[in-house]
Amino acid sequence: MRVLVISQVALSAALPFALVLLTVLISRRQLMGSLVNRPAATAAAAFTTAAIMRLSRWSLGVVSPSPMRDAPGFVLKTSR
Repeated sequence: MRVLVISQVALSAALPFALVLLTVLISRRQLMGSLVNRPAATAAAAFTTAAIMRLSRWSLGVVSPSPMRDAPGFVLKTSR
């Protein structure tokens, strides 16, 4: 079961790279011509990509915690 979770985390870590590339490519008029994204769609894609990047970063921290977590006296600092 842990291998499945780790594989999914690895895939979610790679996903933002593809999304950034796709967002850049579909917003270029030179490449897409008349099929270029409108600014609102590009903004939505950028927002979604940023959200996925943040969730991927979070999932990497959950699945592969710091080795210091089990050290005596270690206090986990949480972000606000």
